[in-house]
Amino acid sequence: MRSRTPLFRAAWVLVTLTLAALACTLQIGGEGGADVTASPPLQRPSVEILQPAEGQTLAVGQTVSVRARATSPSGVTLVELLVNNVRVNSQLPAESLNPTVVEVVMDYTPDRPGTVVLAVQAYSGQIVGVPAQRTITVLPALSPGPGGAGTAGPAPQATATIFNPVCRARVNVGGLRMRSGPGTEYDIKGNFNAGDEPLITGYADRSDGRWWQVSWLGSSYWTAAAYTTQLGNCGAIQPAVVPASPTPPPSVTPPPTQPGTTITPTPPDLFLTLLEGVSEIQLGAGGIAQANFAMQVRNGGGQNAGPFRVAVLKPDGQMDYFNVPGLAPGQTVDVPAPGGFIVVFNTPGVARILVTVDDQNVVAESNEANNQAYRDVAVNPGPATSTPPPTPELPDTSGALSAPPEAPAEGVSPLVAEPQTVPQAQAQPPAALGPISPANAGQVTEIAAMPGHGGTITGLDFNPTGALLASSSRDGTIRLWDVYLQSERLTLAGHTDRVQDVAFSPLGDQVASASLDGTVRLWDAASGAALLTLAHGAPVERTAFSPDGSRVASAGENPDAGGGLSGLTRVWDARSGVEIDSFQTFGVVTGVSFLSDNTLVIATAAKDCSLGGGEVALFEIGSSEASLTLAEGPTFDRLAFDPASGLIAASSQQDICAGNAIARVWTSGGVPMAMLDHGSNAVTGLAFNPGGALLASTAIDGAVRLWQLNTSAQVAALSAGGTVEAVAFSPDGTRLASGGAADAVLLWGVG
Repeated sequence: MRSRTPLFRAAWVLVTLTLAALACTLQIGGEGGADVTASPPLQRPSVEILQPAEGQTLAVGQTVSVRARATSPSGVTLVELLVNNVRVNSQLPAESLNPTVVEVVMDYTPDRPGTVVLAVQAYSGQIVGVPAQRTITVLPALSPGPGGAGTAGPAPQATATIFNPVCRARVNVGGLRMRSGPGTEYDIKGNFNAGDEPLITGYADRSDGRWWQVSWLGSSYWTAAAYTTQLGNCGAIQPAVVPASPTPPPSVTPPPTQPGTTITPTPPDLFLTLLEGVSEIQLGAGGIAQANFAMQVRNGGGQNAGPFRVAVLKPDGQMDYFNVPGLAPGQTVDVPAPGGFIVVFNTPGVARILVTVDDQNVVAESNEANNQAYRDVAVNPGPATSTPPPTPELPDTSGALSAPPEAPAEGVSPLVAEPQTVPQAQAQPPAALGPISPANAGQVTEIAAMPGHGGTITGLDFNPTGALLASSSRDGTIRLWDVYLQSERLTLAGHTDRVQDVAFSPLGDQVASASLDGTVRLWDAASGAALLTLAHGAPVERTAFSPDGSRVASAGENPDAGGGLSGLTRVWDARSGVEIDSFQTFGVVTGVSFLSDNTLVIATAAKDCSLGGGEVALFEIGSSEASLTLAEGPTFDRLAFDPASGLIAASSQQDICAGNAIARVWTSGGVPMAMLDHGSNAVTGLAFNPGGALLASTAIDGAVRLWQLNTSAQVAALSAGGTVEAVAFSPDGTRLASGGAADAVLLWGVG
């Protein structure tokens, strides 16, 4: 075979001479010749990583958002995220502009533990800059860290991802336009910054892709969805009314194109950005369990991806296929739908779910190495026998836990809890703690930490004697803790999605749990046996028992959402599981409590920043309309009620999507009692001490605050070491429990 090298060299010499002659012609020119300006040379971009911080720790399955700033005098055309030298994400500048400075946000979800090097590099045309790097540590899924309980010295601990159900568009690139309509022909009203999260209020699908109608700082805009990431629960978002297209401007003859570099967008790059669901599940009495999983696929390239298929290999060997009609650059889609897909488990051990994006390789991608992802689920064996194990006695609980569990209603399959090893030592009398009061609130200190959950703790409740504490978590479980031994007593597993709330019955014999899987489950507090599953039909945020324990409420989203009514509260018979009544509300329900056996107080979220619609109102069983409205307008996030004083508390902003975070307090008759200002720290949990002299509040800054209500003064601020989402007082007021992203339940008291 003849070598091509001599021919290539000869051609190169010829081209060089030709270019040299052309350069001389351009430089010398004629006296009457036109001046010619060469295109500016492309300059190598520089990159600065703004977050995460060096050495940050997270867990397998958690998403880290990498924020970076790229700079180039000749314009930034592409920014890429690499993980251990493998490209996992990329971001184009907004609306094909090539800014000299651009900030971007790109997500990465690790699928295995270890040390990870994150690198961000930018392009100016075909010129790539030197990558900027950060090193992070990935712990095993839901791990509290290698130190564990009892290890000397601090141990690294992953902070759990906090799920925010509000439908939002996270802006991935700075300079994204706010427009008056869905298209580049509409007027520009402003620009978003990278990381902004405007609320999504509607959408429109146009020839250039999907556009979001968003609410931001009290005004409504449109922005291109291709440069955003959809966050929260957006299943209720509907197509919006598109404003009339503006009159097109007079056509302008474009200037002649100057010679320069033609930039070709990178090919499509399909990969999985989300594979979310339970990490642990227990087989039922029949040896079978099932769970719901959600996944999202993204096109991180610069060109459209045509139709392709996603294949899901389930643990039982079954293969499911989901067709995607195509993805625009930067677009993310839920597969198969926001509802996700169901996986059935029937064998104890570790079960793997393997997902392959574009399994037929019909899309020519820039990176074919990131098309697969998997999730491992720990499958625990079912109950060996139908007889629950003997339950150790607890102090002062004979009246609360001695009643035998009632048999499940006909047709309801019992799910038996995962038994835990119970310490054989007898519970010791509690330490000599005095009731927490305004006078000694400044002396409250941490007295115990009880680790065990593998996700953010979302709800807490003491039983009537104060000997047991129930906690719910986004790890999908409910745990019962022996307060005196400060140890875990039972784990209740059976929900197929995150658990948002937990409540003891007034007698302490049952526990109710609310989950995003659309159910409230009732459990026997002594044995952990599952008693009833109440099908709310949509994600449930909160649950509560009536004072006599005969009724239980499920509160959250409305599965029908008829007439724009997005919230629903159902009231059930706690013994038979029969629905007694229901109340539809304009906004999604965020809090519920029984004031009496027939009266409920319900808190709801606002629809959006323009519509409002949040409220705190009283409802009577047998009547569909509110009997008394305490407040309305902004989103009310948390709710608390003290039966002894009749006080009601709810948290919100001062106005609709504006102002400081506050906690408001009313009497059950609607008389305002206090307004407690938390500044910019959104309130995440509320609880009254017995009698209502104190209100405990938690916030995103990691503080547990105690407020004296008759003066509205803050009398203590306790540091919980991370975002706190749940707080509860013991019935005798001697203990305060808190929980959140730190995955450990903390107990506080005055020695």
